[in-house]
Amino acid sequence: MIQILIFLVLFSLPQESWLYNKQGRPSSAGIAEYVDKNYDKLIWEYNYLIKDSIQFDLFISVEDLREWNDYDSLTFGWYYYPDQIILTNEEKYIAYEIKDLSKFKKWLAYKHERTVQEVLFHEFSHAYLYQIIKLMDMDSSVVSRDYTVGFSLFPRFAEIYGADFIEEGICQYIVNRIEISPPLKNVEIPKTQIDLFDNEMDVKYHYSIYFLKLFLDQYEIKEGIEILLRNPAPSYKEILDPDLYFNRLN
Repeated sequence: MIQILIFLVLFSLPQESWLYNKQGRPSSAGIAEYVDKNYDKLIWEYNYLIKDSIQFDLFISVEDLREWNDYDSLTFGWYYYPDQIILTNEEKYIAYEIKDLSKFKKWLAYKHERTVQEVLFHEFSHAYLYQIIKLMDMDSSVVSRDYTVGFSLFPRFAEIYGADFIEEGICQYIVNRIEISPPLKNVEIPKTQIDLFDNEMDVKYHYSIYFLKLFLDQYEIKEGIEILLRNPAPSYKEILDPDLYFNRLN
């Protein structure tokens, strides 16, 4: 009798329960399944939401990033120019998609928590950014050397930091603007140059949205990005004082 009850309970469970772990978060197998099953739909949805028709031909692999030497616990994915995305299969995403969360859970979401969809769209945005750079080059439009791949044989640390800040900021701004990520809140604003390095993840993936939002909200996404790319990346001082940066854009 007990065996029959156990069978009935197991049989009555949702067929896709394996997509989630015991904490209700996406499972490693489920993450790989989600990417494989929804690739075309996600590409279409991304293009629709950004109101552009950039064509992607990306190779996406799902791996345990903890096995990589340069792993950081806050890392969810990497984009490798020109066409590769590596997504971690760690069971630390809060959901597959933002629509899976209630309004209350969205608001409660910690600033470093991510959905699988948000991470993919963030990495798509890197690919989108570099396609814009390529199109600008083809049209003989000015692109600051700060945003060209391998832009200098000699390290220029301030420019590299500023360009990375803008690139990651654009990607996070896009997922925030198209409402694929939880709402922006509790932004920690850096006060000194030391803060830029002591809290680098917060600066590049959270403060950067706040930094860019007022400016980019004025434009269609592509138009705003092109303006940023035409101009040299912000210095440390300009990151700390946004008006200095935005007042010099042309």
